[in-house]
Amino acid sequence: MVRIVRFLKVVALLCFVSSAFGTQMKLTGVGNGYVMGGVYVGPYTATIGGVPTEVICDDFTTDISVGMTWTADTNTLSQVTPSGPQKFTIPEWQGYTIQNEYDAAALLAEQLMQPSNMNNPALAGYYSYAIWTIFDPSAVNGYGVGHALTPTQVYDVDALRTSALANAAGGQVPSERVTVYTPNPLRASQEYLVVSTPEPPAPATLGFDLLALAALVYLMRHRIVRETGRID
Repeated sequence: MVRIVRFLKVVALLCFVSSAFGTQMKLTGVGNGYVMGGVYVGPYTATIGGVPTEVICDDFTTDISVGMTWTADTNTLSQVTPSGPQKFTIPEWQGYTIQNEYDAAALLAEQLMQPSNMNNPALAGYYSYAIWTIFDPSAVNGYGVGHALTPTQVYDVDALRTSALANAAGGQVPSERVTVYTPNPLRASQEYLVVSTPEPPAPATLGFDLLALAALVYLMRHRIVRETGRID
């Protein structure tokens, strides 16, 4: 028992150290490789603590490249405040709070991760720019001449962003599956949103648990038969 307690203390200490010093991230790819306005759009691929993960950038103003590594702090949407810890703290759109804007970005991120959207070049681009323009309205102008979005693209991006902001302000909040990975220090990298894979539906989980229980009962009964020659 003493050994178990000591082991748990070591695990707790390691978790504290990991939390205190952040999580190591590395950008490993540009996802589907779709481009809009001369810019790769999400989702991208990265490793978070060594685990391959699909990530969505909410930061158009910071340049990074595949292969870059940095340290990130993990935040939930409920931790967003006017002073941080997230990267953006000043609302870009009149009438909305920074919490509204991050909730809207998360709503768009959830929609972007739908297979029908993320595997469609145009839709992946619209959702990516809608997220970017929440925190940087000038994103639709790209990096300069020849990289601005077309008027039609700007219209579609504006429609997605406007709807997401209105829904967030109106009380529609994203699921708890969205996590914010904020670079530390802030200028070290872009900030990313991650939409985690949902848990299996309750009926499926219950079915799996019942099968596991049945298997355990079967093994225990046969163990009793082998050891005593009878079933009590």
